[in-house]
Amino acid sequence: MAILTLARFNALIFDLDGTLIDSEKYHRLAFARAIKEQAGYELTPADEQEFIGNSSVWLAARLAERHGLTLDPPTVAARKFELLYEDFQTELYPGAAAFVRAWFGRVPLAVASNSPRHFVETALRQAGLRECFAVITTVDDVQRRKPDPEMVCLTVQRLQVPAAAVLVLEDTALGVEAAQRAGCPVVQVDNGLVAASGGTSPGVPVVTWPELLRLGAPG
Repeated sequence: MAILTLARFNALIFDLDGTLIDSEKYHRLAFARAIKEQAGYELTPADEQEFIGNSSVWLAARLAERHGLTLDPPTVAARKFELLYEDFQTELYPGAAAFVRAWFGRVPLAVASNSPRHFVETALRQAGLRECFAVITTVDDVQRRKPDPEMVCLTVQRLQVPAAAVLVLEDTALGVEAAQRAGCPVVQVDNGLVAASGGTSPGVPVVTWPELLRLGAPG
C-alpha cells in the first residue's frame, strides 16, 4: 500500500488511548465508580460501549438526561480521574514503544489526544516515552474534541510540517475522521478493538504495530 511507504512522511502524530496504550479499561472502570458514587447508577454494557471514544462529561450528561440522575458532569469527570489514578499503570501495546523509538530523532513525533494533559503526561512518563514527543496536543488545548479536526490541525501547525506530509496513527473511526478532515494521511492501528471502536473506514489501511515495525524506520 502506497500510504505505508513510511519514509515519505516528514512527521508522525499518534493518538494515545487505544493506540499507544491500553487504557480504556481504567477509564471505563473509574467512570463507572464515579457515577455509582454520585448517583447510585450501575453502568450497563450498552453504557460502557457508548463510553468508547466519548468524554466523561458528555456521557455523564447523557446518562443524567436519559435516566433522570442527579449529578454534575464536570464533577463526575474530576472524580473519575481521582479514582483512575488509584490503580492506573501505563500498559503499552506490544510493538508500540519499539515503533516510537525507531522513529525518534528521525522525524518529529507528536501526540494528539482527547484525554486531558495531566493524564497524557502521566501515561507517557510512566511509559518512558515522554522525551520522544516534540509536540503534545490534548483536549485542554482545543474547543472541540475529535472527530472535529481542530486538534489534528493544531498539532500539524505546531509541527510546522504540511498536513499531507504528516501520517496520523489512530485506533478509532472518530480519530480517523479527524485526521482526514485535517488533510492528513492516516492509518488505523488494530490492537484488537477496531470493531468495538466504530469499525474501519473505507480506504484507510488497518495495521498492527508488528506490521508497522516490519516496515522499518528511515535510514
